Amino acid sequence: MQLTGEIFLIGLSKHINDNLAIREFTLVTDKSGSPPQFHQLQMINSRGDILNSLKVGDQVVVDINVKGRMSKEGDKAYNSLEAWRVNKVQ
Repeated sequence: MQLTGEIFLIGLSKHINDNLAIREFTLVTDKSGSPPQFHQLQMINSRGDILNSLKVGDQVVVDINVKGRMSKEGDKAYNSLEAWRVNKVQ
């Protein structure tokens, strides 16, 4: 799946444990809408380094996987948008 939009915010990498680091960023896909559409995405481990070459305001195309899991109690689902490629629009 792909999203196209403007980078609104780039976070720092958060090291969860020795094997997992998560870096989040926010993409706005429809600034003219009411309200604008903001999407929180995450990149895992070394893929987060891709964001080092980008800046707020850059127009990008992001390839994502939609991930989901159930809570331990089995009564709530959690979703995440995991980006695995980000390309700056020329």
